[in-house]
Amino acid sequence: MDPNLAILTQVASDILGRYDLELTPETRISTVKGWDSVALVKILLTLETQLGVEFETYDIPNIQTVGDVVKMMEKAQA
Repeated sequence: MDPNLAILTQVASDILGRYDLELTPETRISTVKGWDSVALVKILLTLETQLGVEFETYDIPNIQTVGDVVKMMEKAQA
């Protein structure tokens, strides 16, 4: 599993309180129970803290899939 996908899965599991999550890059965020806009912000803030990065705010409205978040993580780490 991609390291960023593994980190995202762990963070999302913790925030959503769901430890049965099986996320793939193709997973649409809208299909994940409990993953609403507030959860997204919490997930992104936690990722920024854990990774020591800052995400571009203009990318956030375009997030549709788990893969979009992983791409943001990769971009911020570059």
